[in-house]
Amino acid sequence: MFAGKYKGAKVLVTGNTGFKGSWLCLWLQQLGAEVVGLADALPTSPAMYELLKLERTIKQYWVDVRNADAVLKAVRAEAPDIVFHMAARSVVRHGFTDPLGTLAVNAMGTANVLEAVRQIAKPCSVVVVTSDKCYDNKEWPWGYRETDALGGRDIYSASKASAEHITHAYVASFFGNNDDIKVVTARSGNVIGGGDWSDHRIVPDFIRAIEAKTKMELRHPEATRPWQFVLEPVSAYLRLGQVLQTGNHIHGEAFNFGPGYANSITVATLLETLNKRMTDKPLSEVVTQSENRDHREAGLLKLTWDKAHAQLQWAPVLSFNETIDLTADWYRAYLAGDGMLTVTQQQIEGYYQKAVNQKLVWAS
Repeated sequence: MFAGKYKGAKVLVTGNTGFKGSWLCLWLQQLGAEVVGLADALPTSPAMYELLKLERTIKQYWVDVRNADAVLKAVRAEAPDIVFHMAARSVVRHGFTDPLGTLAVNAMGTANVLEAVRQIAKPCSVVVVTSDKCYDNKEWPWGYRETDALGGRDIYSASKASAEHITHAYVASFFGNNDDIKVVTARSGNVIGGGDWSDHRIVPDFIRAIEAKTKMELRHPEATRPWQFVLEPVSAYLRLGQVLQTGNHIHGEAFNFGPGYANSITVATLLETLNKRMTDKPLSEVVTQSENRDHREAGLLKLTWDKAHAQLQWAPVLSFNETIDLTADWYRAYLAGDGMLTVTQQQIEGYYQKAVNQKLVWAS
């Protein structure tokens, strides 16, 4: 799997206590990597990091990426072979409630990590994870390509576009002709799956409503999103790291990752489908539509991942129904009190086997 590139490699994951970061750490451990985490705190309670007992199995630095000196100290101490930079404010609404903090974490945090890698001056491959929100969203019905304009009409989106600009400026200024330090950016969004407990996200809000036996408030039932299971982008990040380790032909590039194009589904349909897997109640007993709609959120945004397919031979594995099934299975197990480390490991293995059956390159 991933040509064995992670076995014995020292891998630093920033934002490793988060939803995607925790899934990535567990998969890296299964691949034989020595995983080091860097994060300022647990982002939620409960937290996927704790449910997977990662505090027992990885070396953890409790560092805020806004602290340049602390980031440099950690990176210098560990001298990683590969860095996955995922530390970020990850919810659009954070840009409205704390604009300066969002810009500081997402933009300057990225600069601090890249500067630390530059300072240690050793061979290192870096995958900077941003977001589909980095594009100047005109709500086109077609997907955005990597050559489309970056933008940001809200602070969160602007912070992600800034992270992209900062990364590519570092490549041009310091890493352009450097075969030792190779950097790419990865853009994805609308990720769902077990272990997400973030505020103001559709699936966690729904699960909390079920657990508390209350109703969740739905603001944008008609909004269309390309929903993808968490292991889709995580497999993409791992594929990027693998390819960076083999040469510099993708160095400095940006890549989109998304689900199958049939997975662009309205929020209402997502909830209807998930509700059928999770409860025996009609959706109207679990969800109420809000009269206080937030019109600042995009109605339509999706990415085209043709470049990833052409240059990385990457493709999504799961259909929309499989995505919902895995998400529902994980949360049902959690609500039943099952051991979530075993459940999560089984989902990674099942996803891998599907990739093998589809003859994807990274799974060979």
